Amino acid sequence: QPNLDPYEKWSGGNLNELIGEYLTLSRNAVTKNAKVVIWPETALPVYLLNGQYYDVLDSIRNFVGTTKIPVLTGMPNFISYFNNEKVPSDAKFSEAGKFYYTNYNAILLFNPDSMRIQTYGKMKLVPFGEHTPFADQLPFLGDLIKWGVGIGGWNIGKDTTNFKLGIRNYELGNAQPTINHQPSTIINAVVCYESIFPELIAAFAQRGSEMIAVVTNDSWYGNTSGPYQHKEISVLRAVENRRSVVRAANGGISCIINPLGITVAETKMYTKDVLVGNVSLNNEKTFYTLHPFIVPVTSSLISLWIFGIFILFKLKGKFKDGKSNVVSLF
Repeated sequence: QPNLDPYEKWSGGNLNELIGEYLTLSRNAVTKNAKVVIWPETALPVYLLNGQYYDVLDSIRNFVGTTKIPVLTGMPNFISYFNNEKVPSDAKFSEAGKFYYTNYNAILLFNPDSMRIQTYGKMKLVPFGEHTPFADQLPFLGDLIKWGVGIGGWNIGKDTTNFKLGIRNYELGNAQPTINHQPSTIINAVVCYESIFPELIAAFAQRGSEMIAVVTNDSWYGNTSGPYQHKEISVLRAVENRRSVVRAANGGISCIINPLGITVAETKMYTKDVLVGNVSLNNEKTFYTLHPFIVPVTSSLISLWIFGIFILFKLKGKFKDGKSNVVSLF
């Protein structure tokens, strides 16, 4: 939890100082016996994988390689398409480079046993803040609404990608072994706002995720109830799927929530901190995991039934009133 001012971070500060801050905190975590390091949403305000930041990329790889600790981090991601490559329908065109591209509010995983960087693109974007609805069909809408900070105009991620950590399950300090023990730990990670969607988290669990990670930057909320409410939403996701939730937030609240929805460790708001703790893993599919739409559909049907009964009684009352008026005339 680096507790960086989000406006200063996006204003173009010293990138080497920024990565140095993250690596210092990460080394601190390793001394506390951390087996995985998680950084918050858009930890670095650059497209790390577009070929311009080899020194920063190498510093992360060196940390992962020397410590043998995976790093999971929020990060902008950029995919370019040249020549005869199949271009997605929502791709944008770069006039300067003469190529098509898509960009994502993404999560990257660096594993110590592989040079391949696993990626996930955020699927649920904040309307108008991260993505303007219908801007693909009506491009001028994207120009009308701009924050003036950050990247914005993200593309929508396409797949519920689970991450495979290059470590065994028991290495996470797991108090209870996972059901159907797997050769590598499988986790899912979502970005900020995505944690409010129960059906999305259930989709990851259906595909074998054993733990939920949430990378976020709740510092945008300032001194309001927002960060606290957002954190409590993760409690619901833990209980619904019987999964531990680990939140990595820029300015807080970072926390570990067990599968029963109990917060076993957390940081304070607007402090620089490192949180390390044991996380239990589970790949069992709960009833809610398999049927996440039952609650909203049932609730909607009950609401419609109540509304229908209300309307029926209202109409019945009006009919009786009308009948009595007619009788009184004769």
